[in-house]
Amino acid sequence: MPHGDSLLQGKTGIARLVLKSRVPVLPIGVISHGEKHKIKNGEKASVWWQAVWRYVFKGQRTKLVIGRPLTFTKYGGQPISYELLREVTNEIIFEISKLSGKKITT
Repeated sequence: MPHGDSLLQGKTGIARLVLKSRVPVLPIGVISHGEKHKIKNGEKASVWWQAVWRYVFKGQRTKLVIGRPLTFTKYGGQPISYELLREVTNEIIFEISKLSGKKITT
């Protein structure tokens, strides 16, 4: 979960979803440059996306860094426990931290 210049410890919901559905996760790092950027009416963006952009990124120049898909097939067949959920969540958060250049805080 992005928070300023650091990432908070992730919640385990994504890990449960990934382990049950057996689909890969696409980690995305968000890098905000702190510059204000206004979406111009001529730019191709839906009204919905403009509203999301303004609310989430507050008009700052933002770069999304998309990582390689993460698969968790190595955990197939293991019973889902809190420890397993925490391990998968930590792997996802670690990849996001590498992509965004943010440190992980607990």
